[in-house]
Amino acid sequence: MSARFTDVWFDFFGTLVEYEPSVRTGDGTSLTAAQAFALRHGSAADATGAWDRAWAEHESKARTTGREYSMSQVAARFAALIGVDASADARQELVDEYLEAWTAPIRPRDGAAQTLAALAKDHRVIVVSNTHDERLVPDLLARFALGGHVTATVLSVSEGWRKPHPNLFASALARYPADPARVAFVGDTWDADIEGPRRAGMSAFYVGPPAPARSPLTLHDLPALLRD
Repeated sequence: MSARFTDVWFDFFGTLVEYEPSVRTGDGTSLTAAQAFALRHGSAADATGAWDRAWAEHESKARTTGREYSMSQVAARFAALIGVDASADARQELVDEYLEAWTAPIRPRDGAAQTLAALAKDHRVIVVSNTHDERLVPDLLARFALGGHVTATVLSVSEGWRKPHPNLFASALARYPADPARVAFVGDTWDADIEGPRRAGMSAFYVGPPAPARSPLTLHDLPALLRD
């Protein structure tokens, strides 16, 4: 076991996979999941505008409180905004269609598999991710054959708190006890993945875009660096 770190915790979106953070899907030539839902339920409302509004309302509150929200909550608010009294099954169908389209272009970042495999040999590797659906991260880890290197996932939607709120890090430490000083957190978002873990007593390593006073590492840099 590494003398410096026992655990390496990874953010997921933008860190281990490339993704588009927009909440929209579709290329403009076919119906989006939201538009298809409205059509199925006979609503002539502006589905795209209502979809954006449903997300924006939840996101605004979450940024203020640190409490995470789910895709199910977004779907319910969207249905209300377009005047549809949809069943739970119908709302779940919307979520499933949306996620199928939204995840289609996601790909692993360069070096993700090799880095996880190398670090898992002598560290406990855990994914700690903000997400709005409990299935999303585990399914993508399986899709890209990354899950075999990961001991566990801790997800904001399951815990009720999102990074960088300290409650999410506290919850992860409660579930998977470790000395925070011996946990290395790797991520691409400065406040969520660098400042948040540091406030929790962890070391943090930035793999996001370059910015003033922020020189990113690559995933390939990590195995040697974390063993020093």
